[in-house]
Formats: sequence, structure tokens, C-alpha cells
Amino acid sequence: DINYVSVGYLSRKFKKDTGLNVSDYIRKVRINKAKKLLSETNDSISEISVKCGYNDSNYFSYVFKKEEKISPSKFRKQYS
Repeated sequence: DINYVSVGYLSRKFKKDTGLNVSDYIRKVRINKAKKLLSETNDSISEISVKCGYNDSNYFSYVFKKEEKISPSKFRKQYS
């Protein structure tokens, strides 16, 4: 017998347990992966954006800069 739970319940439970909503958590995971790739590889920003789940490298750069207060290219120069 399977018990069904609503998306709303799962979302509230996730937020209570992690302190983040699901989309914020996914964004943080993606940006952390991007930071690792920027500092440890020579992949282009476009390649990294795709590897991190962003199909548009301009949008990726926007999200990265909003989250980290620095552009991906400047982050790479500073941390690699």
C-alpha cells in the first residue's frame, strides 16, 4: 500500500528540514558545482553552464553573479 503525499507537503517539509525551498537548494547545488568547475578546469563558461544545468550561458552568468556577487570569469581569475 502506497501512501501519497502532496507536492505542497513535500515542499514544506523540505524547507523545514533544509531551510531552503527546493528551487533555492537546486540553484545552490548548481552554483557550487560551477565554482568547482571554474576553479579546477579550463572548460569554457558555456560548457560549465550546460554541465550545471543551464542551457543559456548568459542566464547562468546572471544567476552566478547574483548569487556570488562576482561574474564567473572574474571568479575563475580570482580562484584558479
